[in-house]
Amino acid sequence: MLSDIPSSSRASGLGRGLDALFSLEDATPAPDRRTLVDVPLDRIRPNPQQPRAAFAAETLASLARSIQRSGLLQPLVVQPDAEREGHFVLISGERRWRAAQEAGLDAVPSVVRTATEQDSLVLALVENIQRADLSPLEQAGAFAELTARYDLTHAQVGELIGLSRAAVTNLIRLLELPDAVKAALDAQRLSVGHARALLAVPEPAACQRLLQSVLDQKLNVRQTEDLVRTHTAQAAADARADPPPAAPTDAEEPAASPVTYELPFLEKRLREKFQTKVRIQRNPAGAGSLILSFYDDASLSQLVESLLPGIDET
Repeated sequence: MLSDIPSSSRASGLGRGLDALFSLEDATPAPDRRTLVDVPLDRIRPNPQQPRAAFAAETLASLARSIQRSGLLQPLVVQPDAEREGHFVLISGERRWRAAQEAGLDAVPSVVRTATEQDSLVLALVENIQRADLSPLEQAGAFAELTARYDLTHAQVGELIGLSRAAVTNLIRLLELPDAVKAALDAQRLSVGHARALLAVPEPAACQRLLQSVLDQKLNVRQTEDLVRTHTAQAAADARADPPPAAPTDAEEPAASPVTYELPFLEKRLREKFQTKVRIQRNPAGAGSLILSFYDDASLSQLVESLLPGIDET
């Protein structure tokens, strides 16, 4: 809970930005709430609650050149550092702080205010979101930290940030994606819409295969959703056609044939090797078939390469 802000005012305050947040605070302002001073850069340390993990070097260089030409047009927002007298901790403006260092400034105009640890996290998050500076996964991580550290619901986080509960939930769910999908999303090879479609595939190996198909075929979001639906339907059909073998009861001994007894083990080993659905069918005479499933062109190519290494070279 933000320390001095009535719950009825939080959503509108944070939704309108940093100044609106502080304007809603206690009617009796502390002397240092809105003090503007020039603070030496070497007396400011970054906000430990900053949700942004990366700052693009090209963007910082461009901002540094602007600061050299015109000065810092928007002050930083800082609070006194409880650990070091005469020093400050950034509440917001880390990109401007870094660019000012790159521009060679000794001091920067700063608004000195007081904020709790949660205020600092929320303020840094709001500032970055309003400037569209955070990646989807950085936003998701910050939202997840708010829910975990302060025991907030997704609806409460939405009120603080100015987003709907569904938007917060959908972003946090991106953290469940396999690492390969998250890497593609961070590299902007995928959109959030693509990533949300792939969330419907819980098996990491299958999800990664579908990701490769999306990237190789340059599928749009609608096509990706269709691909996922096809995969899900095929997986469900395979599960219905091949139910797991029932465990024998005390009154029911396993089949005497050692080959039949080993079939589940063989299927498991083949699934691990080929990373796909495997079914072995065998009649009493010993004849039968081995079925390896594939779900798209990419998974077929991967299966063929596993069975016939170097086939493309022939």
